Amino acid sequence: MLSRYKFMGDFNINLLAPSKLKRAQNNSSLANEFISSFLSTGMLPACRIPTRVPDTTASLIDNLFTNLDLKTCDVIIYDDSDHFLILSEVTLDKPKVEHPERKTRKLDA
Repeated sequence: MLSRYKFMGDFNINLLAPSKLKRAQNNSSLANEFISSFLSTGMLPACRIPTRVPDTTASLIDNLFTNLDLKTCDVIIYDDSDHFLILSEVTLDKPKVEHPERKTRKLDA
């Protein structure tokens, strides 16, 4: 059985500018390593537009990674924060329940 996952949060790694954040040791992109770690498990990022927009910049630092088939994934503007809301909808298959065979017998009164 394939495990199903949703991994979401404020990761503070801007996926819109992956080359700007570098690891000091080997100059590789931290964002590319971050995405690769999810892709290697079959999980894809659901958001592809900015999720945080302060006064003059836009970034994609909040995200949802999943291996589920998403029906929708929307970014909702929320005025009380500089982070937007992420709304997703997933259809899960209802597990099949096997009922044990019932044995009956007729009782004569």
